[in-house]
Amino acid sequence: VGLKTPYQLIDYVGDALPVTLLIDRPPKRWRVAVKSIAQFLPRWMTTVLLMPALVTTLIGWRIRIRAGLPATIREKLVCEVDNYDLGDFIRLASAFGDDRYGYVVTPNVDHLIRLHDDARFRELYAAATYVLLDSRFLAHTLRVMNGIRLPVCTGSDLTSALLAEVAAPTDRIVVIGGSTEQLQTLTQRYALTNIAHFNPPMGFIENSTAVEACLQFIEARSPFRFCVLAVGSPRQEILAQKLQARNIARGLVLCIGASIDFMTDNERRAPNWMQRFGLEWSFRLAQNPKRMATRYLVRGPRIFGLLRKTNFKLRARSESTSIDDGARAEDRDRAA
Repeated sequence: VGLKTPYQLIDYVGDALPVTLLIDRPPKRWRVAVKSIAQFLPRWMTTVLLMPALVTTLIGWRIRIRAGLPATIREKLVCEVDNYDLGDFIRLASAFGDDRYGYVVTPNVDHLIRLHDDARFRELYAAATYVLLDSRFLAHTLRVMNGIRLPVCTGSDLTSALLAEVAAPTDRIVVIGGSTEQLQTLTQRYALTNIAHFNPPMGFIENSTAVEACLQFIEARSPFRFCVLAVGSPRQEILAQKLQARNIARGLVLCIGASIDFMTDNERRAPNWMQRFGLEWSFRLAQNPKRMATRYLVRGPRIFGLLRKTNFKLRARSESTSIDDGARAEDRDRAA
């Protein structure tokens, strides 16, 4: 029989002792919710419904243990993001030139999870010259959950705009990653006449000789207007930081991941309305469920718990402000 108390249900087995003891505090809400669901659904259906949350939790614990991190709740992670949308950063990149070095990282949901799990990845982000939010889904989620508004500058839109609107046909462009066919598409689509391409072998980041060959290829073509790293994360961020440490290359490096696939029509982008509402991930999942299911359905849901452990901060906009001031000064000179 079951005896309902103000706080908890006590279950008896025959004349034996109760299997659960009365405690002088209300049960946790999630326990009440699970018991309520179990009253209306068969036990196997309840298990199936709760399985994704259980799997996500176990994967998170396993990653933390492998990384040597405590499984307990840590201090909040500080994630600094530059306060540039697409238009702002295009103006900044136009004035960047090729007499100095800088690299751009574009955090999305997957990157934010990696920032929590991997100390080395946090170092790569801390060394980045610019951090541009790549995910509209993340921006919308932060606005709803925390009331935080962050500008979005996606890697695909940024790279396409820089090649189409900023780069001159004769500007030197370096592309790392992608196929020969993709390079031909980029050359024709953006009318580029001075483009250099290098596609490192699979797993090159674990081979010091292959990494060195890639770095030397980029440095030999310096100074460049833009260098596009399309070899996936964290490989591209590792290359960018190594170039920074060697202090030979000059120009702006863009860590853009799979953006080159969208720019060359190897993969379809979601319709504009899906992009605006942060639903591009669901479009990619529908296009390639076998490859994207683990990322979006198993790994991705961890983000909702990690957002509570993340403090987002906007960097100062000193460079963009100086560019805007310079542009206004030129306008005043022309008017005079």
